[in-house]
Amino acid sequence: MTDTMRATGARASLLVTAMAFLACCICVPARGALEGALGARAVSHVVDLGLYNSVYVAAAVALVLRPAHSPREGRGWWILALGMLCTAGGNAWYSLVLARLPEMPYPSVADVFYLSWYPACYLAIVLVLTAHVGRFPLSVWLDGIVAGAGVAATAAALWFRPLTATDPGAPLLTVLASIAYPVFDLLLLVLLVGVLFVVRTALRGWVLLLAAGLGLTAASDVLLSTRVVAGSYVQGGWGDVGFLAAVVMMALAAHRSRRSRPVDALEVLTRRRGGSVRVLLIPLLSAGASLALLALGQGERFPPVAGIFAAACIGGAGLRAALTFHELAQMADVHREARTDDLTRLPNRRALYEGCDTVLAARTREHTVTALLLIDLDGFKDINDSLGHGAGDDLLVAFARRVERLVGPDQLFARLGGDEFAVLLPRSGEAEGLALAREVVSAAREPFALATARLTVDASVGVATTTAGPEGRGDLLRMADIAMYAAKGSPNRVCTPADAVDAHLGETRLALLSRLRDGLTGAPAARAASGRVEVLLQPKVDLSDESLVGVEALARWREPDGTLLPPHEFLPLMSRAGLLPALATAVLSAALDAARRLADAGLVVPVAVNLSPVDVQDLALAARLGELLSQRDLPSSALTVELTEDSLVTDPDRVAGVLAAVRALGVRVSLDDFGTGYSSLSYLRHLPVDEVKLDRSFTTDIETDPAAEAVVRHTVGLVHALGLQIVAEGIEDGATAAAMRRLGCDQGQGFYWSRPTTCEDVLLTHCGGRRRSTAGRSDSDTAEHR
Repeated sequence: MTDTMRATGARASLLVTAMAFLACCICVPARGALEGALGARAVSHVVDLGLYNSVYVAAAVALVLRPAHSPREGRGWWILALGMLCTAGGNAWYSLVLARLPEMPYPSVADVFYLSWYPACYLAIVLVLTAHVGRFPLSVWLDGIVAGAGVAATAAALWFRPLTATDPGAPLLTVLASIAYPVFDLLLLVLLVGVLFVVRTALRGWVLLLAAGLGLTAASDVLLSTRVVAGSYVQGGWGDVGFLAAVVMMALAAHRSRRSRPVDALEVLTRRRGGSVRVLLIPLLSAGASLALLALGQGERFPPVAGIFAAACIGGAGLRAALTFHELAQMADVHREARTDDLTRLPNRRALYEGCDTVLAARTREHTVTALLLIDLDGFKDINDSLGHGAGDDLLVAFARRVERLVGPDQLFARLGGDEFAVLLPRSGEAEGLALAREVVSAAREPFALATARLTVDASVGVATTTAGPEGRGDLLRMADIAMYAAKGSPNRVCTPADAVDAHLGETRLALLSRLRDGLTGAPAARAASGRVEVLLQPKVDLSDESLVGVEALARWREPDGTLLPPHEFLPLMSRAGLLPALATAVLSAALDAARRLADAGLVVPVAVNLSPVDVQDLALAARLGELLSQRDLPSSALTVELTEDSLVTDPDRVAGVLAAVRALGVRVSLDDFGTGYSSLSYLRHLPVDEVKLDRSFTTDIETDPAAEAVVRHTVGLVHALGLQIVAEGIEDGATAAAMRRLGCDQGQGFYWSRPTTCEDVLLTHCGGRRRSTAGRSDSDTAEHR
């Protein structure tokens, strides 16, 4: 059966339920006339047996046919339908069997049917409501139990004893049955009040309608019991109509719940702010009433069942209080963990920010001075790359423990992330900050005995205070950051913002450093406003015929105003600020974009890019290069990476492994500035390189210095013997080019053929069949740093 057919059947059954209920209501005032016309027996069969029970049966069918949102909800409505059918079964047994007996037994089979309604009702309430509003933590359920038990205890104290009165010597089953009905009604009251309190954040019209139906059932049962005890009960009266009205309400609630989507009531509850007294009002009143009942005593004053519910209420309140303390402790732990660095167990960046805000707010009130130290471990990435992240983590922990001993109890020492730390000094000036900074630098230079190595590191510390002008946390952090990066070039590794301006490059260069950092590592908006990296291309030619065999990408910095800065104006700043890896990534991307443009125009030559020592120790370098090439649909032969001899000093074996992976990818490797750095010719045979670039210092005096010529001749012979190519750099004139050709160099590069130029100029020159004139070159041109 499809959902559409089920929904149609459910609506039809609901209509039958409503019509049968209206018919029963009409029969109540007309019952005397009907019995006079048809006879009491016939009216009992038609009205009490048929019409009355048809309300229950039709409502049960409507619940069964109703399409459910989830299997859990469906089971709830089916169980409630089963409870309605049990009640109808009890009514039928009463009309067909008990009504004909001269003396009605109590309890009877009909009571079994009637009492079966209660457990079915309890289970249905829980299944249906939790299917619609989700699940709750134990604390919320305890609130509901406290509220429900307190209300039940009060109700039991008021009307329980008269309903359970039995004759002395009555059989046990009679006593149990007399007690069962009011107890089950009290439990239903507990469940109703408790569940409504639990789901109060997600109450819908159908939920209130369902609760009203269940409450009306309990109220009708209490009224019925009261009249039975008083001997005034009449079958088919308005009291019986109350049960039918409750059934109609429950069937209508089930129908209306189809249009209500499930809601996460706990999420709604946690989103609410304030109102804590209102939330706890009902549990507090219930617990107070229960305490009053217990204080006033039991026995003759109140029935024992009232004491049981009162004790349950108080017990639930006690558990709720204990759970509250536990939750508060957990919240404190979560709050502490959210402000603690996982590795070092120091306060983290969030804790520092909160501490800064608190201290600066107090400073404004008390007119005190605050100092902030920013600490950076120099060369930490090299340690991480060469020894592994485990050794790097051990170093950070050891450094943190060492500095902790230097920090005062009222000072906040935090790890900001990576190898960056900070110390906040409330009510301390520049002198105290500088003194602590020097202690930190001295402590860092003491050897660290790690499991894998014995290391020494340098720490650069920037010291900023509120006396220098910063008012807010952001200003203080920015000034300390500027001082820290300036400290990397200071002999004692400690700087203030004033030292950074006076001793280094002036305020203009500090502003440039800020733009360089934002342009390379900042957010997209900051990058757009700070400048960008551009590459110029310098051709490499075959010395035998002076044909183009490649280009080298040389980095320039384009300022926001359009000014193009040469390398010597920004490379030292980038090196001091640790920005060379970010620069290499930017240059690689720009160089490969240029290679793509050259290839699209029909000029297929490799583009060479200089890498920093940090890059060539990165084990993921080959994967990064492969991804960049793949993104532009370029072959591996389109790229050549260049490294200097100084890159081999830290860990030659690691560099060799990285270069081997790069060559396996198909990317050529070139050793740049050969002869100026590591200078171990014997080591050259173990390096996975394809070419060697002879430093310009060997080409400058090649025509007039016999020693220089001898060095070049023997170097060329050695390089060729190893199966490598050799490139002569810094060729400025035709005579030098001829000399290098005569000495056996394979390729040349220099201003003789072209200054660094744009990709468009390279295409214009080499795709147009023309060679750019070299006339007009000046000595200053030859001195330009690549």
